[in-house]
Amino acid sequence: MLAPIGKPLSLMLQLLGVLIGVLLIALLIVPLVGPGWHLLHGDFIVYEGWRVPVPKGFYVGKSQMGPTMWKHTLGIPLFNSLYSRPDQQPFAYDRDYSRFENGVTQEAGQSGYQLEPKRTISVGKNSGYCLEFTRLSG
Repeated sequence: MLAPIGKPLSLMLQLLGVLIGVLLIALLIVPLVGPGWHLLHGDFIVYEGWRVPVPKGFYVGKSQMGPTMWKHTLGIPLFNSLYSRPDQQPFAYDRDYSRFENGVTQEAGQSGYQLEPKRTISVGKNSGYCLEFTRLSG
């Protein structure tokens, strides 16, 4: 004896409803990955001997090129935003510092900040540069 057509259709609609519900829950929970990561790991990672701050809401994943910072927004995995991925080569002062300083100074200027005179400071047994920015009045 064949089952009434209504039961398979009803079961299929129930399964579809469950699937849609699970997807909606996942889309709402995934943005909490960043804050959850911060609870477990803190606000910094250590990479190549450098202590790198991780912005609020972001989390760090591992890739072949090194750590990658991600921020998941509502709608993930459809819309993820990459924050930072290190180059294949670790930071080398001779090669990278001037590009770093110029980039930071340019972006700060666009955001209304001005670079004060660069200072050399003591960092442990070594020395380093301190780039200090002040907000332009306006």
